[in-house]
Amino acid sequence: MAFLNTSPGSLDKRGAAARSAVLGSFLSVLLLAVGCDRQGTPTTAIPAPLPNTPEGKLEGVMRRLKSALDDAQAAAGSGVSSERNSSFNLIKPTDANAPLRAEVTISTKLSARQTKDEKAKGKDDEQSNDKNGKQDKASIQPIEPITKNETFSLVYEGDKWKMEKPPEGEIEQLCFDYALKGQ
Repeated sequence: MAFLNTSPGSLDKRGAAARSAVLGSFLSVLLLAVGCDRQGTPTTAIPAPLPNTPEGKLEGVMRRLKSALDDAQAAAGSGVSSERNSSFNLIKPTDANAPLRAEVTISTKLSARQTKDEKAKGKDDEQSNDKNGKQDKASIQPIEPITKNETFSLVYEGDKWKMEKPPEGEIEQLCFDYALKGQ
């Protein structure tokens, strides 16, 4: 019976293992106790569940739409800056049998930078580069920003919000598909 081995060497090994386990447990509890008392550590609040009403569902659609629009921004190194914001207006029906409607407006602001070479036709692309191959800061000119507002209509049918007419733009279509599937 190996577990009854009482030789002096085996007791030292078991005692060291037991002391190590106790010390490890003590340190874990100590670290947890110290970590729990921190002040000023930001916490992320979990949003309260939305009510299962047309208004609550529309609020959820708008949250997902905002998230999708934020993810659809231009790539960081592309030289293009895009900003999209959304808002909505709930339209209550005048007829008791008519469904609820909502108008969703997406405001898009696009801006880009253009080199003088792109602006002046027929010039060699390398003229605006310095001797190290880097673009001369003076050769980069901002392009006038473009602002566009589009309004989309939603209708509440069958316990869900749906598009009355699909968006023409691919990005808007993808964003609305994502937002409406989460109901």
